Amino acid sequence: MVCSYFTYFNHDLYLIKTNFKYNYLNNNNVVIIMLMSIKLTLEKIQFYKDNGYVVVENVITGELLDNLKKGYNNAVNGCYLENDWEKTWKPDSLLQLPNPHEHIPEFQNKEHIDIIVDIARQLECADIGFWYDQLIYKPTGNKWETPWHQDAGYWQDDEVQKIPQAVTAWLAVEDVDESMGCMSFVPGSHLNGRVNHKNIADKSPIGGALLAEADFSNSVKVPLKAGDVTFHNQYTLHYTSGNSGSRNRCGLVNHLKSFAEA
Repeated sequence: MVCSYFTYFNHDLYLIKTNFKYNYLNNNNVVIIMLMSIKLTLEKIQFYKDNGYVVVENVITGELLDNLKKGYNNAVNGCYLENDWEKTWKPDSLLQLPNPHEHIPEFQNKEHIDIIVDIARQLECADIGFWYDQLIYKPTGNKWETPWHQDAGYWQDDEVQKIPQAVTAWLAVEDVDESMGCMSFVPGSHLNGRVNHKNIADKSPIGGALLAEADFSNSVKVPLKAGDVTFHNQYTLHYTSGNSGSRNRCGLVNHLKSFAEA
């Protein structure tokens, strides 16, 4: 973790939003701002390039994680039913709620997104930015799987050409183990580019569900602790099982892409 310190004497404090965590102390009219960025090791970056995914531990911690949990639980319990959420929310059911940063007060400063974007830029390229997010909730006992797919499998051909780099960051709001439907990946699958997908929407509650036509035999499961994040490439094959565990699976998915012209 890299820290930078800036000191301001006898001036009002204006915090400019950056892609870093920040804290500040005010003592005798002296304000000290500490900007904290998560600097990845070369080993982490190389693992991502070789395998198409990587786990970064303790990305979101402390008060920020507590606030995310609070907002997440309120959303799951139906506290923010407006616009498109009113049509899709059901109690005690599988939820895929779009753009939680627009609905949940605790998410609206987007500090967690800034931290995630900063990490993604180290993995892919400097012009990666936030695209959209999803709240994904799978309660205990829910049997539905998210079929094997690539994120780029859902894109139209012209979109594939326009988006040279994209990253998906899956943030565990609570601990998630294998029984709960943690993320699974096929290491190295991103190196093969986009594969064919078939529509299986008639067999899944997930709108427009697709299944990749590929080999998943060497897949790996990736359990996470609360605050950990997996990052994967747009061509990495991935999957989650149903939740047969004793706890609800709580995830936030942040989709990021390059905004440079292809």
